[in-house]
Amino acid sequence: TCVMESGCQNTPAGSGGSASGAFQMINSTYTADIAAAVALDPSIADSITSGLDGKMAPATEAYAAAYELMNDAQTLQNAGVTDPTVLDTRAIYQFGQGAGTQVATADPSENLESIVNLSPASMAANGITSTTTVGQWQQTIANKLGANANQVVLAAN
Repeated sequence: TCVMESGCQNTPAGSGGSASGAFQMINSTYTADIAAAVALDPSIADSITSGLDGKMAPATEAYAAAYELMNDAQTLQNAGVTDPTVLDTRAIYQFGQGAGTQVATADPSENLESIVNLSPASMAANGITSTTTVGQWQQTIANKLGANANQVVLAAN
């Protein structure tokens, strides 16, 4: 996820947005996810940077991002995706829960723009055109992620 978001560079928020850090999380998502990650595994509490400063500490932000991806995979399981992959969860991480779930479960021939409803500027910033299909987006992401794209996110118990 950090490779896709920032090239794993700890970057500040850009103009007009609040996403920052290696995982490019917004403040509200980061705050909720790190609190939930600590609640799930209190043993990490002593090893994280507290407050919003943690968003700019890549190891701390990684805990929050991992929690977010776990939730994204569970959302997809609830939507009928038996074994959500990194590629599937990437759709939610990039487009949000509603549109991301639709992207992850869409036919590859569907038009991506009609699902994600982003502004033209956001579409361009994400390398998406008005004719990009779900399958083309998936292939672009898979090319960047390599073999990890098809890795299942949640291990069977």
